[in-house]
Amino acid sequence: EEEISKILSEHKFSEADFPQYEGKMSTYLTEQNEKIKDNQKVIEETEKELTKLAKSLDDLKIVHDYFQWQKEKLETGRNFGETDHTFVIQGWIADANIPKLEERLEKETKEFEITKIEAEEGEHPPVVIKNSSFLSPFEAVTKVYGLPRYDELDPTPFLAIFFIIFFALCLTDAGYGIVMFIIMALALKKLKLPEGIRKMARLLMYAGLVTFVIGTIFGGWFGLTPDQVPSALTYTADNGEKLFIFQKVNAISSPILVLILSLALGFIQILLGVAMKLVHNFRNNNKKDAILDTGTWLFMLTGIGFFILASAIPSLNGLATIGKWWIIIATIGLVFTQGREKSSIIGKAVSGILSLYGLVGYMGDILSYSRLLALGLATTIIGLAVNTVAALVGGIPYLGWLFMAIVFIGGHIFNMLINSLGSFIHSGRLQFVEFFTKFMEGGGQAFKPFSKKTKYVYIKK
Repeated sequence: EEEISKILSEHKFSEADFPQYEGKMSTYLTEQNEKIKDNQKVIEETEKELTKLAKSLDDLKIVHDYFQWQKEKLETGRNFGETDHTFVIQGWIADANIPKLEERLEKETKEFEITKIEAEEGEHPPVVIKNSSFLSPFEAVTKVYGLPRYDELDPTPFLAIFFIIFFALCLTDAGYGIVMFIIMALALKKLKLPEGIRKMARLLMYAGLVTFVIGTIFGGWFGLTPDQVPSALTYTADNGEKLFIFQKVNAISSPILVLILSLALGFIQILLGVAMKLVHNFRNNNKKDAILDTGTWLFMLTGIGFFILASAIPSLNGLATIGKWWIIIATIGLVFTQGREKSSIIGKAVSGILSLYGLVGYMGDILSYSRLLALGLATTIIGLAVNTVAALVGGIPYLGWLFMAIVFIGGHIFNMLINSLGSFIHSGRLQFVEFFTKFMEGGGQAFKPFSKKTKYVYIKK
């Protein structure tokens, strides 16, 4: 058997299993070829039929959506309580829409009654998040994480300014920012985009504008250095460093300054998250947790903030004393309250002392914001590399100018796209992991009112 296997292997033999068949192999192959021909005819006839149906494809899509509406209408009607003369409808409605409902019903009949029913214990009402026209594009960021529960705060208004600044700090190139702004503005003006895509385009347009401003402050212009542009576009700083006009910070020569800025913004957002948890607890009548847990930590972090601020700005030295006492008071408060659920005195004391380890978690969260520096430097360095390679290929005789243009334009398009994606992802991650977790569990169900939902047909009005 081994010798036969060896010989077959040398001749590239491939083993195959055939169904049980009585007769000659040649007859079997002939039958299979006939089946293939028959199937080919079926395929050709089907393709002809599909070609005919394709002419009526739009009509079929409209019919599909129409019958889908009728189906949903009938299914929803089965849930109504009904007698010969009356019927009862129970469902969710946004508070703001109740007057509209009453107005609409009055046009149909005067014999109706609307009764508000409180949600039962354990029942979670659906959620509608509604923001101003300016803030509505940022709802997409919130929805990536998940909607807040009915009893939680909508984080959208609070994340907007942080998200857009973090995005700009990650990209840090004014040239990329203005290109993004122009492209998104033109898309919004010239193209008929679905509502969801329009909101995303507006979000990126805002991001492009803020990136332009921050990129100007950081001196990011398509990876160029001040030595590569006309002197009219530069100036010499007090320390002798040559900078672009309006540039105040050089991230490459002063990375520590950018790191401090990133961590400071992170500290402020973490502090805001804890404050929102405090508000959430008070709104839901969890006053004990609000004061003894969230309030104490807010006191601790604010004290640390005062202490750091006084250390950085000598004129605010008085805050150091305030910060020191706030930290001491908060530490005592945590030690004496965080073990209150334990039954024994030793358990209370140990739990209270161990609770101070939570400060390490907060510091770790704040350090996560250092990624803003890393991503900003990555954008700048890749831009510099693209320009260096473009200059090198520009020295090629005759066609060097063409190669230089291809490398410069293609390289910067790639850099803008890949780092814009990274900026969006990492700015979002800071919201989801570091900010939202301080005050929000999420898991809310979106409010989906009964309406004509379409799959193929887009109803403009």
